[in-house]
Amino acid sequence: MADDLSGVADLALAQSTGFVVRQDALSQESRERLAGLQAAGHVRAYRQGREDVVLPTIPAAFMVELADAAATILEHRASGDAMKAGEWLGRRLEGVYLGDLIGAQAIRTLAETTGGFSAGIIQGLFSIKPHEELVEDRLIACATPEGETIYLKIEGGKAWMSDRFGNVRGEPVEMGPERSQMMGNVTGWMILGQLAHFPTARVSDDTDRIDATILFQIGQCPFPLLRANQLGLGHLEHDLGPHGRVLCKDQGAIEATTQAMAGMLMRPWDGAEHFVATVLEEKSLPLLHRLMIALRTVRDLGDEERAVWAEELLQDSIVPEIKNLLDVVSKTSEEDMTPRGMD
Repeated sequence: MADDLSGVADLALAQSTGFVVRQDALSQESRERLAGLQAAGHVRAYRQGREDVVLPTIPAAFMVELADAAATILEHRASGDAMKAGEWLGRRLEGVYLGDLIGAQAIRTLAETTGGFSAGIIQGLFSIKPHEELVEDRLIACATPEGETIYLKIEGGKAWMSDRFGNVRGEPVEMGPERSQMMGNVTGWMILGQLAHFPTARVSDDTDRIDATILFQIGQCPFPLLRANQLGLGHLEHDLGPHGRVLCKDQGAIEATTQAMAGMLMRPWDGAEHFVATVLEEKSLPLLHRLMIALRTVRDLGDEERAVWAEELLQDSIVPEIKNLLDVVSKTSEEDMTPRGMD
């Protein structure tokens, strides 16, 4: 957590799929214990690119310890400025393996050890807005399943094989009209999506549900908040044009955000009707789509009463509103394609 050079250069790819620690960043105490940990089989030391690194062999245990360490730092930072502490957490865990789970657990650990946490931490995470941009005019690194790093230089809609310095070789490949997108600043909101799995309310007001507020806000993200997997497998999406992209409701994956929404609506909660009404009023297609998948989950997995309630909402309100908004999108697109100045 204290390593300022973590997540850069040669280690960035490795650290996105595993808990790779630079040996140069180890404290004196850690160095003294390293041999014993290696002998016990708890860590493995090896060379990664130009760095000597250590890899924990029990990632689940290391993940818990990392969350505890993050909670300690978060508590200290939040005592000065809670919002900045939340922003620090989201940015520090960006690109860290399972960073969303670690961040959410850090906040939960803070709440369990101190009796609560400041809403400023949530505001700090909210302030890190996720974004997408085209993959163009840059040098990118890709990891193969065999562990090899491949460098590509992309410029003017073409891609070349290159070395790590951007010196190209061979003939370029046309990238075509379907350009790849890169996501950035997603971990902060993904932490919130994981945190929303736990019913959370403001102190002294149990009706002020923080988890509902979180899901309402991050549910409007115009693209799926999913972590890249080690195999590089994609997921099925629907393109809503200017409204963004959503996961396929039948064959797509499910986001932590949507899972949390389903869990919230599956439990008895007096504010459920108000939450659904507020979502309908917002008229955000990404948010409505996530709510639709959440209600389908409640319908399929909830008790009989909740299942009937979810099905009625889907048929009477959610699906018709989505169809109505999609019709508006379609008509708007057709109008945009009509030549101006012609009858």
